[in-house]
Amino acid sequence: MTTLTLDSNQTTIGDKIDMSIDAQMQLIPAFYDLQSDEIYISRFVDGNIAPVHVYDSLPDTVLMRHELNVVSGFLYNGEFVTGDQAYRQLSDIRPA
Repeated sequence: MTTLTLDSNQTTIGDKIDMSIDAQMQLIPAFYDLQSDEIYISRFVDGNIAPVHVYDSLPDTVLMRHELNVVSGFLYNGEFVTGDQAYRQLSDIRPA
């Protein structure tokens, strides 16, 4: 997992977390760029956070590369997690 910080107006993740408790508990679609070590929140063209992974929200500098080295996943509790990691974490907190 990659720990990160989020400013609600940023597309990339910076150095401080500025999220409400409710937002921290949600799965927010995001991309982790393996080449630059940046995390990008999935957003619609208008800047709103998308409920799904929208590749168009990635910066042109990422999309124009010969190889697209990004992993889709989620922000969860202030960390980037893959889909499998999110499933395991959510499975651990659900009542049996």
